[in-house]
Amino acid sequence: MNQDWEAFPNLVGLQKGRTLLALSRYAHQYRSWNYSLLLAEEALAIFEADSIDFSELASAHFAIAVNLRELQRNEEAQQSLEMAISFSVKSDAGFNSNSENTRAWWAVLDRKYQDAHMYYRETVTVHAEWVDTFNAAGDLLMIGNCAFRINNYEEALRCFQEARTIFKKEGDIRRVAICDVNTANTLRKLDRHFDAHVLLEKAKVVSAMIEDHQNLGFCLLISGENYLAQGQHREAIEALNDAILSLVQCPDLPYENLIRANRLLAQSLREIGNVDEANEIDARLVTLRDILDIELTNE
Repeated sequence: MNQDWEAFPNLVGLQKGRTLLALSRYAHQYRSWNYSLLLAEEALAIFEADSIDFSELASAHFAIAVNLRELQRNEEAQQSLEMAISFSVKSDAGFNSNSENTRAWWAVLDRKYQDAHMYYRETVTVHAEWVDTFNAAGDLLMIGNCAFRINNYEEALRCFQEARTIFKKEGDIRRVAICDVNTANTLRKLDRHFDAHVLLEKAKVVSAMIEDHQNLGFCLLISGENYLAQGQHREAIEALNDAILSLVQCPDLPYENLIRANRLLAQSLREIGNVDEANEIDARLVTLRDILDIELTNE
């Protein structure tokens, strides 16, 4: 990167544009969103004037898009991302996995699960054609999550199981455990509580062994919900307390799952008569919701 800076004053035309784009990516890595955006916009202006390479135009639009998204200028970010995808289609590469998967992931973040489901269906088809089984499995996992969100539980089960098969062949036990937790959560929705319990116990052992606190926390959260659905309140309380202990150890706190675990814990405590303790948890959750501006929902 120092070489880019040293050579920069003498660069012109496309060389300058490519260097600006490289510097933009470097600034993005260091979370300098505004500066990274400025560099990417300058690179785009050069490419629009001098380049006939659609892939360069696509790369510049993508760099602009991801910085706009970080700056919470989501509508502009989406427009730039669509431009990046459009130029990728016109290029020799045709399909850009990074841009396409980013579009799908942003739809998930925006809770547009129907759109995300459609986008991931497109990416999994291409990854399968490329015999890129690992990324295809990742797409299947996300399709399953989207199907779950739109209450298509049978499709969710199929996708989680297909993804699990691939990850198992790849020897990726962390993602196998993630698939198992998601499958168990879907089985819970279908009132197959015993089958869900069996899978959750397996996922709990693996996640604890590899110290995957996020998946372990989610596993324990779903266990708590599974117990609660069967009226096993004391077991639910133990699982939910353990879920909270695991989730707070995650480097990036998964606030929604943490809030959900506390809400269910309060519900379970209330069921066995510990009303005061449940009320204390509810009061803390209201404060946390106000600070984070997160709506308290049941899912």
